[in-house]
Amino acid sequence: MNIQKPTSLPLLTSLRGFAALFVTLYHARLILFPQYKQPIADITQFLENSYLWVDLFFILSGYVMIHVYQQGFSKGVTFENWWRFMSLRFSRVYPLFFVTFLALIGWESYKATHQITFYAGPLFESWGMIGNAPFEGPFNRGNAIMANLLMMQSMDGGMLSWNISSWSLSIEWLIYLFFPLFAVMLFKPAGRSWLTPILCLILIFAMASQAASLDYTKHAYGFLRGCCGFLLGAWMCCKREQLPLNKLQGSAWLLVIVVCLIGAMHFKASTANLMLTYLLLVLIVGVGAVQKNTQTWLMRIIDNRVTQYLGDISYSLYLWHAVILLAGVEFIHLVYPEQLSSWYQQQSWSMAGYVILGFIALCLLVSSASYHFIERPAQKIIRQRINTRRALSRSAA
Repeated sequence: MNIQKPTSLPLLTSLRGFAALFVTLYHARLILFPQYKQPIADITQFLENSYLWVDLFFILSGYVMIHVYQQGFSKGVTFENWWRFMSLRFSRVYPLFFVTFLALIGWESYKATHQITFYAGPLFESWGMIGNAPFEGPFNRGNAIMANLLMMQSMDGGMLSWNISSWSLSIEWLIYLFFPLFAVMLFKPAGRSWLTPILCLILIFAMASQAASLDYTKHAYGFLRGCCGFLLGAWMCCKREQLPLNKLQGSAWLLVIVVCLIGAMHFKASTANLMLTYLLLVLIVGVGAVQKNTQTWLMRIIDNRVTQYLGDISYSLYLWHAVILLAGVEFIHLVYPEQLSSWYQQQSWSMAGYVILGFIALCLLVSSASYHFIERPAQKIIRQRINTRRALSRSAA
C-alpha cells in the first residue's frame, strides 16, 4: 500500500490541537468548575457548544485519510491493503487508548480495595450521580469493560463509559472498517458528485432538528454523526482541485471563517445555528488544507511551532484530560475534601482563571510526556512489526 505523507497539509495539525483544548474545557466545566458553568454560559455559549469540536475531528480525519491512503485504495480493495490499513490505524489509535483505559481500571481497583465511592463534584451531586460503588459508577462500569476493550463502547447500552472522550474513537474505529469502501466509492464519479455532501448535510440537519443538538454519542445516531463528518472531509479531499476553496487564499478569508465560527458558537444552540456552525467547521478544514502561503500574519499565529506541537500532542490531550478529571477530582476529594469543598464555593473569577490555567498546564504536561514516552514509541514498535511481517510474507511468497 502506497502511503502519502500528510505533512504538506497546513493548519490541520494546529486545528486539531485547538479542538482538543476546547473539548477539554467543555468537559472540565462539568467536573472541575461547575460553579462557573452558568455564569460563563450567561456571557457566551461557546463552551456549551464546544462538543461540536469533535465533529471537526471527524471532518479532519476524513480529509487526512483520503490524502494519505488514496493511492493504496485507488485500484480497489484487497484483503492485504485493507489489513495493512487497519493495522496502521490500530497502531495509531489503540495503544494510548488502552493505557488510559488501564489507568482508569487501576484507579477503580484502588477505590474498590479502599471502599471509595464515585464523586465528580456538586453538579453531578445535584443530578443524584455520586456515591456509586467502584465498577458501578455512571462511567466506570464493570459491564462496559469488554465493549471498551473491543473499542465498541459507542454501541453498548447506557451512558458514556470509562474514558468519556473515547466514544468518538469507537465511532472512528467502526468507520475505519468501512473506509476502503468509502474510498473506492469516492474515487468513482458518482461518489465525487455533489450528492455525497448534500446527503450528509441532510442527515446532519435531521439530527440537529430533533432536539437542537448534535450531541449524539451512541448507537446509530452517533455512527451517522461520525460518518457524515468523515465523508464530508473525504469528499473535500477528493474534490480539492475542483472546489472553489482553492481561491480562498490568505489571512482575510481565514479570519472571516474563524470570526464567524466563534460568533456562531457564541449563541445558544438552535437548528439553524448548529447547521451554520457545522458548515463553518467543514469550511475551515477545507480552506485550511489548501492554503499555499504559510507566511501570512494569521497563518503565523495559528500555525507555528507552539500550535503544531499542541496538534502533535492533541490525541494524548484528548484522552488524558478525561482521566485527570475523573480520577483527579476523586483523589482530591479523598485527600483534601475540605479544600475541594472550599473551591466549589469559590466565585472569584481570578481564582477560576488560575485553577483553569493550572489544570490546562497539568493536562499539557501529562500529554507531552504521554506523546513522547507512550504514544510515539508504541506506534513505532507496532509498525516495525507490521513491516517485518510484511517483508517476511513477501520473501516467503
